[in-house]
Amino acid sequence: MRTMRFVLLVACVIAIFLLIAGCKNTKELNSEPGVPQPAAFEQRPEPVSAGADAGNEADAAGYLEAEAGEPGEIENDQDTTSNPEADGSAGQLYGLVFEAMMPIDEALNEDLKYIAIDFSVLTQLTEEDKQYIEEYISSRFAAPVRDATFEQLKESEGDDFTVNGMVLSGVLLQIDKVEISEHGAVIEGMKYRSGNGAVGIAIQLELKDGAWKVIEATNTWIS
Repeated sequence: MRTMRFVLLVACVIAIFLLIAGCKNTKELNSEPGVPQPAAFEQRPEPVSAGADAGNEADAAGYLEAEAGEPGEIENDQDTTSNPEADGSAGQLYGLVFEAMMPIDEALNEDLKYIAIDFSVLTQLTEEDKQYIEEYISSRFAAPVRDATFEQLKESEGDDFTVNGMVLSGVLLQIDKVEISEHGAVIEGMKYRSGNGAVGIAIQLELKDGAWKVIEATNTWIS
């Protein structure tokens, strides 16, 4: 009888020991470090329909164009000389000035047979400067270039000038006022086709990196 009680007591002790050991292992397993936790839920945008996507692409394209430069904004980075050796010279300066005059009041350019430049008032120009200007302008416009004053043009056209109502067969470009500083210049002149077809022009230029560049050309009067 005593032996039976001793066996039951030992069995109970072993059972209690096993129960305690099992609980301890379960606690250690639940607290094991490094177990990844569920990531926070990230809400994703709803799919965009084809039509809306196309609209967004168009908006993006418009935004990129706006970032690149406002419409109508023009950068004057084009090489404006046919001879780099002329950079910063009087020839380049006046070549750009006469070129800038031509688009002003384009109606005066209709059916023109020549472009006349009055070099008589530009006494500081050398023969090389004049040659450069003539070649430069003739390369930009489909008309021969003449070195002539208004009186010389009237005489060369003869009776045609009077018969046509005091209208030249070409245009005359003439300089009236020059202001040159260390970094820029403002030059005023005239583009003439007839007594009722002439315009005053002011051209602003800057000297940048050793070369002249036109900043702005505006008309100051018209007849």
